[in-house]
This record gives sequence, C-alpha cells and structure tokens, in this order.
Amino acid sequence: MIKPDGTHEKWSDIAPQYGLSPKALLNLNPTYASNPMSLKAGDTINVSEQAFFDPDAKKIEQPYPQTDFAVGSAYPYGNVWGEYAKPQLSPSVLHLFDDARIPKQTPVLNVQKVQDKTLRIGVFFDGTGQNNLNDLYKETRGVKSRTNIARLFEAYPLNEQSNAIYVSGVGTVDDAWQDPALIDEGEDETDAAQAFGVEPNRLPHLPHPLIKATLDLLSSETGAFYKWQNWTRQYSDIVEALALNKEYEDITHIEFDVFGFSRGAALARHFVNAVKDGLPDYSLPREGESYGEVFPNLLAHVDDDGVKAWRGCYPDESRTCSVRFVGLFESVGSFYQAGDHEDGNFQLGLDVNCAERVFQISAHHEYRKNCPLTSLRSSQDQLYGHFYEEVFAGCHTDVGGGYPSKHQYDKQGLPERYGMPLSATFNRELIKTESAIELFSETIRRANHQHVQAATNHGERLFVQECQAWENECQSKGRYGTVKQVNQTLYYYEFHPISNGLSALPLERMKQQGEVMGIKWLMNKLELPQDYVTPTQNDVALEVLKNKLLAQPLGSITPEHWMAEIRQYGRDWIHRPHDALINPGFDSAYEKMVNGLTTESNQLKRVVFINDG
Repeated sequence: MIKPDGTHEKWSDIAPQYGLSPKALLNLNPTYASNPMSLKAGDTINVSEQAFFDPDAKKIEQPYPQTDFAVGSAYPYGNVWGEYAKPQLSPSVLHLFDDARIPKQTPVLNVQKVQDKTLRIGVFFDGTGQNNLNDLYKETRGVKSRTNIARLFEAYPLNEQSNAIYVSGVGTVDDAWQDPALIDEGEDETDAAQAFGVEPNRLPHLPHPLIKATLDLLSSETGAFYKWQNWTRQYSDIVEALALNKEYEDITHIEFDVFGFSRGAALARHFVNAVKDGLPDYSLPREGESYGEVFPNLLAHVDDDGVKAWRGCYPDESRTCSVRFVGLFESVGSFYQAGDHEDGNFQLGLDVNCAERVFQISAHHEYRKNCPLTSLRSSQDQLYGHFYEEVFAGCHTDVGGGYPSKHQYDKQGLPERYGMPLSATFNRELIKTESAIELFSETIRRANHQHVQAATNHGERLFVQECQAWENECQSKGRYGTVKQVNQTLYYYEFHPISNGLSALPLERMKQQGEVMGIKWLMNKLELPQDYVTPTQNDVALEVLKNKLLAQPLGSITPEHWMAEIRQYGRDWIHRPHDALINPGFDSAYEKMVNGLTTESNQLKRVVFINDG
C-alpha cells in the first residue's frame, strides 16, 4: 500500500497492524528474507502462522508446460512453497516431531521416492558392577544374578531388521567368566571404577603420579570411557557385517531403543544426547580435529581403547538416525564424585526431542547418598508429554535387578569371601536386646581388685557361650544368627533371607512398554529371576501384584498401588543395602563411605536431581 505521504509501506509499518514484530512478519514470508526491500505494491504476504500451516488450505493448480522432468533437479515453477524450521541437529539426525511448514497435502513434483529401510538396534547399558555373563556364573557360584538390563538384552529381537548391543557395567572385567577362578577370587571387579564411575586417570584432581600410574593399570579397562568404546566396536561390527553382505547400502534410517540401569542408565541418557551428533561414516576418518557438541559421542575411532575427542569419523549424512524408546531403571550418575550432581562430560539431561518415548522406573526404598536419582521431571516437577516415570517398591537393585536368589543363602562350597550366610542374600533382623551387666551379673559380683583379669576372661567366655547358644537357636529354625555387644548391651540378630523375585515386576513393566513401542521380544529367551519363576512361601503373591501393576495406565504407578502388599510381604522382598548402618554392631568406616544415608528430620530421604534437558 501507499502511505498518505506517497511512500510505500515497509515491514515496520505492516507488522503492528497484525500484532507482529517486523522480524516475525518477515519470518512468515521467507522469500523476502534475502532482500526485504523487494516488497512492492500488489504483493501478497502471509500474516499468520495458521495461514502458513493450514493443511486444508485449497491450492490452485496450474498445468506446467514442461514434461521432461529430471529426477533431483529443481524447477522455478510450482503452486505451493514452504520451508523447514532451522534444524538444531546433525543433518543425519531425524526430527521426531513434525516441524515442517509445508502442508501435508502439498503436491510434489520431480521427486523419485526412495524405498525406506530401517535398521533397529537395541542398546543396553548395564549397572555398576554388573556384567551379564560373569553374573550368570555367579547365579550359582556367587552372590549376584543378571540384571533386568541383561535379561532384556537376551530377549531383544535379532533378525535382518534388528540387532542388539550390550555394554557391561562400569567396574567389571569383561570375559572373566571364561576363567572362573578370576570371579571366585573377586578379580572380575575393580573398586576404583565402581567408586568413581570413570577411570581414575580421568579424575579432575589426581594424587601422586605413582599412584596415578597404578590406578591406570588397575581400572583403565573398567571405567565409563572404556565401556563406551564397547559400543563403538560392536556397532562397527554390525555395520561391517551388513556391508559385507551388500545390505548396509540399502539402509536409509537407523533407529535405537536404549536401556540402562544405575550408571548404565546415566550412560543411556548420554547416549541419547550423543545421537544428536550423528553416526559414524567409516569412509570419512577424522584425525586431529574434534567434532560434535557431546563427548564422548558416537564418532570415536574403533581401534582406540578409550574415547579420544580428536580422532574418529565424521558423521554419516547418507542415512538418518533417531531414538524410538528409552527405558531406564534408576538413573544414577555419580561420575567422578559419587553422590553429587556434577557428571563431568556426561550429559544426563534429556530434551523434548530426544526420543519418541522415555520411561523410567525408580526405587521407593533407596536412601543412600551415593545413589541419587536423576529424575525425568523438571524443576517445576513437570514431565514432557511423552516422558513417564513410575515408582516401584524396593531399593536400587530391587528395581534394576542383580541380587542373588534366596536359595544361595546357605549354599556350601563357595569361596569363603562370600561369608555364611552368603552376603547380599539376607537382611539383619534385631530380635531382642539384653543388658550385659544383668546377664553376667554373677561374674561381675565375684570380681574384685585382685581377680579383675580372671573375671574379665570369664565374662568373655560367657559371651562366647551366649553367642553359640543363640546361633544354635537360629539354626534350629533354618536361619543363621549372631550376637553383637555394643557398650553394655547385647543385640541378638537373625539373618533373614530375602527373595530376588521383586525385581521381576519392574522388568515385566519395562518389557510391556517396549512392546507398546513396537519391540517384539523373544519370549523364549527372556529368563525371569529364579525366586519369581519358582516361588516359595510369600513369593507366590508376586504374580498377583505383577498383574495388578501391569493393568495400570502408563505413568500412573505410585506407592499406593503396591503399599498394601509391601506392608504384608515386604519383610521377605525388599533388600536393605544400608542394613549395616541401622543395626548396632555392624557399622564401619567403609560402610559409612559406601552406603551412607541421607536423612531429613531424622527420617530417611532419597536425594533426587531434576532433569536439566
């Protein structure tokens, strides 16, 4: 239009008439972006998003005289135009949510349809100290079992369209199961990597150089950066096998289902963020140059033991990639400094575009400082519409799996280091207390200044006898027990066996949600925990509770759905990893360091970090 002064209207004149800024109006009319001054009288412009996006807008079609269209060539004529919003991801990363500004009914000319072919890969990051084949050995010869991550990995479909990658937990030695003596002697796990989550040589502040060198040797192959390379190698093997069979060139899209438990859940979250930097093109090696916004990402060099930022591959831009489903059991970062919210290189925050669906199951009965939960909820306690989080009964490993069967409780012939009853198979139950002064009063009365040592020795013998009598009483009930003296009080404990069947419930829930998203599990490969499969005593109630929970809508399970059953059977189902700290006579500096508790107003409390995505 022409203004009263005879000049043409400008963008700044038109925009306020429609409640827009000049920039917003120009964004609605991208054909003028390169030369805004080309706007002239008589031009038609868009003044609302609705007009631009309306999929039902009628289009006037005019025949085009040219008939010999060449595939892949662009032509200056057309009846509809539009553009995509500026992508924030690598060119190879598929946008999961439609952000196109072109109406869906837009006729498209001179385009040859490419036959889509999708490869799906399940990626499974196991928890700290967990290693599927090592743990399988320990199910009968130790005090662990396979986690829910390991069990789901075994059931993930393997065929022409689907493959799976398993990454063992930090702090574990791969393939130790091939030499069982290593496991029997405890050489299949390293404390340093389990404590820090990463190789000690990557800690921000290191001790004496000699100690640093020693730590390098001890755990360089068990920390998170080395474990990350396990994914790199396995993915490379998959691509190489497909390429050898001339199948890889036909794949247009790679889609991931990503699962994790504990620090493995933290790595799973980082993996989802790393997908944004793209997948490697092995024909485009990279040397002396870092690439991408995430480290470690998926572009590392296959032959490196640990991830190196300056070496690897450039991303593959000939096919797209995305994440379909993210399944998390108990996201616990605690990299570098256990228990804090600083995870160094690892990015646990998940944004709205990271996957089609994200689902996490957390543990209601976990209170340890070193096991803080990284939630999917924001600082406003909100979840994205396709993010779901549920609370199940149990501690950290009751939810993620990995505890031994209660049938290992008194198993004979195993390495002495497991103790008797075997560690991790029981909770301590305080049955009664006695006053040592009253119990040994006769001995104390006999004591005088001339026979103090004799009285002391006699008192110690009486204590040993009392312990033996109590142990015999417990064994008559098929249990082990002990007596601890703290100051002048005797504490009588019974070691109560705990089932590992409870972990089957979150496993079944995760499997169910994976099915909803299209995963066709190999049910003949899925092995549930022993105490669930062959239930005894109160474990028979687990099946009923499982069916009750699986009937609930996604994202709805809270303590009210299982609290009645836990009040009745929780004594037999829920492990207490902090057990030594709440029972007098068992606490130690080591227990306080590893299993220290968080309390508030003398009540146990879980530390929860928000999702920073």
